[in-house]
Amino acid sequence: MAINFSKVSTENIDGVFKAQDKLLKERIDALVEPFQFSQPDFFNAYRNARIIVDYVGRGKAVPVTPVANPV
Repeated sequence: MAINFSKVSTENIDGVFKAQDKLLKERIDALVEPFQFSQPDFFNAYRNARIIVDYVGRGKAVPVTPVANPV
């Protein structure tokens, strides 16, 4: 029973994220646009925060090779 509930919840998360992303892109981004020139600090801070929200990831990390003799 708990496994089924967990699976359904996990599947629902994707839909929730898509709905929230649509809200940001179609509604809130449009509401912020008028402030681009009248309140540039606010607008730039919002856009920077949106970049963080849209961050997908950087993929697999490249392992660091240790230096034999750092001197």
